[in-house]
Amino acid sequence: MADRIKGLPQNKFFSLDSAKKWARNYRKWAKKQGKKDPVGQVQAFGFNKDVLLKVLNQEGAAGIRIYMGLDEDGPKSKQQGRPMENVFIVAVDENNNNILESKSRSTQSIPEEETGDLDISPNQALILQDSFLCPPFCGDDPIGGG
Repeated sequence: MADRIKGLPQNKFFSLDSAKKWARNYRKWAKKQGKKDPVGQVQAFGFNKDVLLKVLNQEGAAGIRIYMGLDEDGPKSKQQGRPMENVFIVAVDENNNNILESKSRSTQSIPEEETGDLDISPNQALILQDSFLCPPFCGDDPIGGG
């Protein structure tokens, strides 16, 4: 299994100060775009390690692609009374193609508590959704908090 996507530059780590600046810039930009309530504005999306590893450990996976989405009728949207921003994650192969079908897994192997959509086809690859939104699940967040 490849650990890198061919032809793409190396991903880089960066400093906490830069991360804080990017987050602050995003909040300023989002406010200008009409998101007037900075407390209710989504600042980050969290996932547990175990499910991320399941996506990355799929046959042929060399990386992931994170898509932006707008959930119009999920539980978070109903709770907030508006569509909610969210992300979903798809594994990609070494040629930068989405992995959308699995030949080695069936949906029967997914624990019920990890299935957010009952319409998953039997041979569909794992597509991860239902991130933990920050806020409210921010913990002690020095990046998004200021």
